[in-house]
Amino acid sequence: MPKTCSLKGTTGRPRQKGSAPTPKPPFSLTTRALPPVLTGLSVISLDNRSGSDILVRLLGPSAQTVTVPDGQPFGARVAVGDYYVLVRYGKSPSEYLFDKAGPIPVTETGGKHSVVHITLQRPAADNPKAREEFYKGQ
Repeated sequence: MPKTCSLKGTTGRPRQKGSAPTPKPPFSLTTRALPPVLTGLSVISLDNRSGSDILVRLLGPSAQTVTVPDGQPFGARVAVGDYYVLVRYGKSPSEYLFDKAGPIPVTETGGKHSVVHITLQRPAADNPKAREEFYKGQ
C-alpha cells in the first residue's frame, strides 16, 4: 500500500500518515528590530581645479582610488578615521606631478556625519615623497 502524506501538523512540513507529530524544539526564536548601523555616511568632497584630469588615492579606513575630471567635484563616501590624500596630476608619465595632504580627520559625533571639502590645484613642483607613496599604495 502506498504511503500518503498529510499537511496537518505544527511544523507545516508534510508527515506520513500515522506517524507521531514532530516535537517542538526546546527553545523559542524571537526577533528584535534593532536600529541599523550605518557606516560611511561621511563624505570627502574633492573639487578638481587643476586644469586636467587627476588620479586621487584616499588612504584610510575607506581607502579608494578615483579619477576626478577637470572642473568636476567628486564625493567619496567614507567611514570615520584619518585620511591621507595622494594626487597624481598630468596626462602622461613625463608630465606627472604628485602631491599629498593629510591627515584629514573625518568624524561623526552625535549621529551627525562630516563633509570635508578639498579643492585640488596643480602644485608648482613635484613632491618626491608623495610620488613614492602613491606608487607604493601606502
